[in-house]
Amino acid sequence: MKIINPLYDKAFKYLMENDKFAKKVLSVILDTEVVELSLAQQETVLPDEKRGLSLFRLDFKADIKESDGSQKTVLIELQKSKYITDIHRFRNYLGANYMSKPKECESEIKKYPEYLAAYPIITIYILGYNLDDLPYMAVSVNREIINSVSKEKLNVKSFFVEHLTHQSHIIQVKRLPEKRQTSLERFFNFVQSKMDNRKGIHH
Repeated sequence: MKIINPLYDKAFKYLMENDKFAKKVLSVILDTEVVELSLAQQETVLPDEKRGLSLFRLDFKADIKESDGSQKTVLIELQKSKYITDIHRFRNYLGANYMSKPKECESEIKKYPEYLAAYPIITIYILGYNLDDLPYMAVSVNREIINSVSKEKLNVKSFFVEHLTHQSHIIQVKRLPEKRQTSLERFFNFVQSKMDNRKGIHH
């Protein structure tokens, strides 16, 4: 039985529309429990006509469990690219999609006005290629608040900081180690297992 590679857009969308599967995937990537999840926007494919490439993204609204047991609501933007693309395209698509969202999703906004509320944003980048200057399979970029005078790391929560800075997760599936020990490595082993077997698969 041939398993469809989740890196392909149609397969990925199909899997992530499954609430149980999507919660598991995002919980593994974020390393925290996703308690509630809803697909805030259907998939967006952002083409690069000159090179015949595309970026694929899904937006979620999620309730995640904090380390102290409390829950908070966040917006998760997941972008996926199988091939090397200009980093500015990731940035431009992020801004362009947020700007165009009210027009494109007017009916959804009326139905789910909470999507316009101010929630912290978490970005996830799943890459089907290697970044030469980042030789690690997966990295998390977390916000830290540091006193610029004393250089002390501050253990405070700030609405301003949470809503104007982003937490990010970058995953390079081709950098999977031979021995998979963590849940993240084991999950993406499933992705990598069909990474190079593209015959007969349409994206």
